[in-house]
Amino acid sequence: MAATHPVARANHAPSASVCPAKNVYGVGIIARDCTGILLKAKMKFFPGDASPELAEAMTIKEALSWSMRWEEKKVVIKSDCLVAVQTIRSRTYMRSHFGKIIMECRSYMSQLNKVEL
Repeated sequence: MAATHPVARANHAPSASVCPAKNVYGVGIIARDCTGILLKAKMKFFPGDASPELAEAMTIKEALSWSMRWEEKKVVIKSDCLVAVQTIRSRTYMRSHFGKIIMECRSYMSQLNKVEL
């Protein structure tokens, strides 16, 4: 579902949780406008075991994908996962599931007008 009008700037606060006992991990995203007003929120669960870094990278990817669907003009992703953020910024190529998610993040970022990470 796309927004009726593009948001000038959206601040996304993605977060992930890992539950190895249930073999599941989840991602959550809260989007606010530049004044702090809640625009939308999303939660999604994935089956399987994931490291915290992989779950956080998946959360960043979901936030970027969501931004594209909502036609946001400027996106600010506020992640506390230094490993994921530095890997996305570094342009390092990794042959792993984590690396695949990082490449998808980079692809989404290249398609959006302006992204701060």
